[in-house]
Amino acid sequence: MNRYRARKILKKYGKAAYRSRIEYVNSMLPENASVIGRISWRRMMKRCVMTALIMILTLALLLATASAFGIHILNLSFSEKEDHTEIVGNSKPEKERQEAVFYEPGYIPEGYELVSKENFSDIELEYIYKKNEDKYLYIHQFQADDQIVNINNEGCEIKKEIIQDIEVRIYDYGSRKKIYLLQYHQTFILIEGSLPTEEFEKIICNIEFV
Repeated sequence: MNRYRARKILKKYGKAAYRSRIEYVNSMLPENASVIGRISWRRMMKRCVMTALIMILTLALLLATASAFGIHILNLSFSEKEDHTEIVGNSKPEKERQEAVFYEPGYIPEGYELVSKENFSDIELEYIYKKNEDKYLYIHQFQADDQIVNINNEGCEIKKEIIQDIEVRIYDYGSRKKIYLLQYHQTFILIEGSLPTEEFEKIICNIEFV
């Protein structure tokens, strides 16, 4: 190979190397990058972390607001099954458990008479009132520790309300019956009956919480 031919080859090689460097640099520009290449993973992670923090802070703020206004929140675990809701009390260590506290109903709708009042091992209290064979009122109080309650959720609307200063979970079966579940400190109260909505609210507002 003569000297002239060698210089010619080196010159072509240099131009090719230069073009390849230019193409590489151009490929790194945002408008030429691939879809995956254009994703800023660091920015995405920052946004995910910020979203999680906002959600946590929002939940904490809601709980703090409820506490500040003295709202009695349901401290129960709800598990929706195919045909029923399983309600489990959040149990405490034995040393932190307190004696059950029960409350007297201060209002009972006209015409309803007490037919049964039973205390089960000092951990549950049950009132049963009747007006006739079809009209009844059932008030059940219990402590949540190690308690499991099942409520039929078929054909009902489930909703939440704040009545006075108490969070209430309602199972509405239309004209057949309604079930109201609420909590006052460590006592959980289940009220069931075929009553109008306003009567349930009067019962809750007049429970003798002391």
